[in-house]
Amino acid sequence: MKKFLLVILAITIVFAQIGAKTAECTENQTGKLFVTPNRFFCPNKSKVTFTILYKNNTNTDLEKGYVTFKVCKDLEIISTEPSLTILGDVVSFTTPELSPGTSYSVKIKLKVNTTETKLGFAMLTECTISHGNGNKATAKKQAAVLLWTPSKYPLIEAQLKETARERTRIDYDLIIEGGYPPYEYNVYWDEPGEQNSGGLLFEGKIELSHTFSKKGEYNIVCRITDSLGRQKVIRKRIYIIP
Repeated sequence: MKKFLLVILAITIVFAQIGAKTAECTENQTGKLFVTPNRFFCPNKSKVTFTILYKNNTNTDLEKGYVTFKVCKDLEIISTEPSLTILGDVVSFTTPELSPGTSYSVKIKLKVNTTETKLGFAMLTECTISHGNGNKATAKKQAAVLLWTPSKYPLIEAQLKETARERTRIDYDLIIEGGYPPYEYNVYWDEPGEQNSGGLLFEGKIELSHTFSKKGEYNIVCRITDSLGRQKVIRKRIYIIP
């Protein structure tokens, strides 16, 4: 299951077209602007804090700068540290004069406020800094967090249907629907050391087959787990009569 979670995480980051890293943009004589969220996975109605750090990496004093931090409609600005004026989806502030090697930072707390219900939904922020001499550095649109609201997904539905039988061999179709893919499955055939296991990336069907070692009564157990850790267990009692 861990392997499948890593797969879906990698796909999520690719689709969101971001990496979990600080946004940074630099232009001559404007120092460096860093924009860092404290988390990258955030359910609806939860909170994320951005730290905006402006650092003078030049060899001369850096004049005052004017910073604008803007969020998309899916994020709501609820507070800042130090306290700043919030105008809808924008916070603006002025950085002081900075000597070489010094920096100035502001923390901005946001609430996730959206109706989207999918893993990998990118909510965006944009941060710019400008100076009186016309120099401007921009941290272009960056993903703030990835929205994850698994409670909206249905429970797993699964069937283990017998499709053929010949002597002690039985063929099955394992059909999986619902839940949050990818899935992991294990089928225990009620014989020591005998089981089938594997994974399924999307809803669908897996063809299974097992040849029992002797006639008799068997209790088959099939366990399916989705990527949220929720399980569906199927139990079947069968009789093998050669």
